[in-house]
Amino acid sequence: MGKPSQRPCPNPTRAENHRTEVHFANGFLKHRFLPKVGNFSDFKGIHVKKLQGDLQKSLERMTNFYGFQALDISKYEFPYNVALALDQAQKHLQQNNDCWYRIQVWQDTTPKAFLSFFFSVEETFRTDNTLFYIPVLPVYKLLKSKDKRHKKIGQLFLSVFAYISHKIYVPYYTMDDCFLGYIYENFNDWILNDWDDPQEKETFSSNLRQAQYVGEHLYQKIRNSKNLQLFEKRINDFTACNETEKEVLRISKAFFQLWQEFPSADLYTHLNREEISDETELFTIDKYVSFAFETQSDFFEYQIIGFVNGEFSQCGEIEVPTFVNRFDGVSSHSNFEFKSYFFSLLHQLISLLNTF
Repeated sequence: MGKPSQRPCPNPTRAENHRTEVHFANGFLKHRFLPKVGNFSDFKGIHVKKLQGDLQKSLERMTNFYGFQALDISKYEFPYNVALALDQAQKHLQQNNDCWYRIQVWQDTTPKAFLSFFFSVEETFRTDNTLFYIPVLPVYKLLKSKDKRHKKIGQLFLSVFAYISHKIYVPYYTMDDCFLGYIYENFNDWILNDWDDPQEKETFSSNLRQAQYVGEHLYQKIRNSKNLQLFEKRINDFTACNETEKEVLRISKAFFQLWQEFPSADLYTHLNREEISDETELFTIDKYVSFAFETQSDFFEYQIIGFVNGEFSQCGEIEVPTFVNRFDGVSSHSNFEFKSYFFSLLHQLISLLNTF
């Protein structure tokens, strides 16, 4: 993404719960694999029986996968029965607040189709326009502390960071290709060239120098594979002595368990960038999930987030994980189990880090 032609204004609103929400023009990703059935009035006689039979089989596959009872569409008149089945399924699926769902009916006209008519479910993971910025300054302070308990906490967090960096591929703000790093750099250029107040200029410049120093120092530790290899040992060796330490241990264990259950999962699965129009500026997932210097100061919330909001305003769409499950009797199916666990844990981790 090129640099903006105009400098964005600082965000005047403090982020709630240390998480900034930005609103944008939403849009579904488009999938073109088969023609959608839009008008049932053309189906009569044997064609209606074929359609209803196929859709009943497809519906049973869908409800088995998502865990609810299938409607017996043979008990109702056509085409009301199809609409009723769609409505029932939609209401059940929307009980899961992690995703948006869109159910459609499709026709496969190929001679060897297992089901000529079937349901599909498009799932779009909800990030609710949230910036998931992981502060590293608290861990840097813990590791520098003379208190041995603090050092052990810092080492546990370091292993969590190593997993998030090595396995999930979350970008780090001092990396050359990191969006948040570009934001820091852009703000630094603005301070050097356009900031009039000398005292504020020095304060902001000092903050940015500290961010760079701390970031580079901690990044070397995070990228050391030893911190990932010691993850389980550090968990087993850690004895929690108070409620805060219990929470540190709980979240560390949860991230380790996530790694064991989903060893190859990362941040970038179920993204559909090829489906986005070339004319659409996309706010990609690596721009709203990233390591950051810190996320609590006025400097971050009013200045850095001001620049981030400026980038949001230039994008027509935000990138969110999306896939389509086809209940045609032959296709395999996906789920957002990893994404749900990961983003929930990430929110808890950020909140916990901001208590140190």
